[in-house]
Amino acid sequence: MKYTKKFIQTVSILIAAFAFQSCKKDKENKPVSALSFVNASVGAPTLNVYLEPNKIDFDHFSYGRYIDYLNAFSGQRTVSFFEGTVKKKTGNIDLKNGKFYSLFLAGTWPETELVLIKDSLTIPATGKTNIRFVNMSSDAGELDLGLTNGTTLISQKAYKASSNYISINGNSTYNFVIRKHASPLDTVSITAATLEAGRSYTIWAKGLKAEVGQNALGLTIIKNK
Repeated sequence: MKYTKKFIQTVSILIAAFAFQSCKKDKENKPVSALSFVNASVGAPTLNVYLEPNKIDFDHFSYGRYIDYLNAFSGQRTVSFFEGTVKKKTGNIDLKNGKFYSLFLAGTWPETELVLIKDSLTIPATGKTNIRFVNMSSDAGELDLGLTNGTTLISQKAYKASSNYISINGNSTYNFVIRKHASPLDTVSITAATLEAGRSYTIWAKGLKAEVGQNALGLTIIKNK
């Protein structure tokens, strides 16, 4: 497997400095992972995130927001989410050495859960970009990711499920849609998006089919690298 230049550089710097994101020192080399966070919990307030014992240096982690990859020591870790000074959600995750992960805060606030997904980031072929689809809509059922021309790219993803990455043409513009599985009707579409060659993206379904406004069923794109 090819690892990204960003990851190799990050690991090298971390081992050389014996540091976790807040520059906490340690006298021994420790295995390192990379962890990102996505707030997919409908109705969630602005939260503070802790990868115990450190606070993540990111303000306004509200619904729909994304925290890019951070260095994290591997192994069993405790993640907590605070509203102000009040702990609202905590859970344990297991990070393997040298791996990338995305941690979704899922569900409908305050009934939330943690969904940890391993990110198999490899360098796309020349001229290509990699995409995957994650379904974080709890009431939409199984969904397909497709295009407005009727093409289906990724099929039948249930709530909390993630596809593998697939390769599509890079430096191209796409009109992505989600549909109820096997339905010809577009459920949600988003503004045309141009995806760069050599990059990896997560396209995720958010919100609720039964809601309107900012909590309605929608589609968001995250650039993983």
